[in-house]
Amino acid sequence: MEVQVPVVGNRKCNCDYGVGSITGNMICAGLSAGGKDSCQGDSGGPMVSKQNGRWIQAGVVSFGEGCARPNLPGVYPRVSQYQTWIRTQISSNQPGFITFTSTGTNSDLSVTC
Repeated sequence: MEVQVPVVGNRKCNCDYGVGSITGNMICAGLSAGGKDSCQGDSGGPMVSKQNGRWIQAGVVSFGEGCARPNLPGVYPRVSQYQTWIRTQISSNQPGFITFTSTGTNSDLSVTC
């Protein structure tokens, strides 16, 4: 099963969970209104994003406050933060790591708690 949810900036996610709870090793995703999320039993599963026609793993389902609750997105370890270790564990013929890019404004920069 799959669900599509937007990435939530770490500043916003820290406001939702309490400042200092979310680190650069984490990535958050979910709807502000709630209703869609990973949940218990999904832990360890992949958070993926399609880039240039290829699915790339961005995170691993880890935790959240309940499931699909408003302003409490799912929290995932950010796979790219562990790429050096991962590369030492796997073969060299892999698709790569995700890079989030946008042509829009980074609204997370204006978030204050």
